[in-house]
Amino acid sequence: MRDTFEVAGGSVVGTHHIQPLRWTNNQDAFCFESTPTVTAAIVCDGCSSAEHAEIGAHIATRFLTNRLITLCEQRPNDDLDRIIKEARHELIIQLDDCIRVLGGSYRHTLFEYGLFTVVGAIITRDKTITFSIGDAHLFVNGDHCIAGPFPDNKPPYLAYALVRTEIDEALTRVHIHHQLPTSEVQTVLIGTDGLSDFIAKSDISLPGKAELLGPIAQFWEQDRYFANPDMIRRRLALANRAIGDYPGLLTDDTTLITIRRKGGEPLCMSG
Repeated sequence: MRDTFEVAGGSVVGTHHIQPLRWTNNQDAFCFESTPTVTAAIVCDGCSSAEHAEIGAHIATRFLTNRLITLCEQRPNDDLDRIIKEARHELIIQLDDCIRVLGGSYRHTLFEYGLFTVVGAIITRDKTITFSIGDAHLFVNGDHCIAGPFPDNKPPYLAYALVRTEIDEALTRVHIHHQLPTSEVQTVLIGTDGLSDFIAKSDISLPGKAELLGPIAQFWEQDRYFANPDMIRRRLALANRAIGDYPGLLTDDTTLITIRRKGGEPLCMSG
């Protein structure tokens, strides 16, 4: 769908993850790809209390994006719900293999490297779907769906399908939010739960500037975000500039991918 839609993405570490004498990596990850027949986009949010959750998040975004593209191209007439569920199952198998290779206590290693949520979008010639496993923000044509927060602030990470936990296993399955004909789609945006701050603080000034942070719609309305592949990250980074004792606006790692109908050059990016 690269002749019909253009895609851009960006991410920034949250202010609560930057502490004196201790730096915490951005534990979000994103990946998107467009071919002549399919656009797929995935955002993952690694567990902030895990030591290396960004590793699992990066693996998952790349694996799911590539696998969804492949399955959609191999089976263009198949149901997208079925394809998403199949890709989820294959990711669980790959995650299990990775954890076993890393060694140590299976549960400890899984919780250290493999806890992440999933937010996704697929656009084919006929159908568009958004979906999630865990916390998420999802927009289609401006219609906003929110997944989470979950009880006790415990997201149902996909990895919980591999071990016994107090989390209901059904919550680790794919949840569909939007389903509509692609002919009706103008814009799509998916993001981690860190977008909650951006949405809530749209009428607050950027640190050190008179300019307001602005509405979330800017990411699909303004050309600059598609013209420059680093512009979304820059905007998020401006929101999180530390000015004196003021730490910035976005407390949690914040990541988004935006898609709009316009057409453009082939796109493939991860971050």
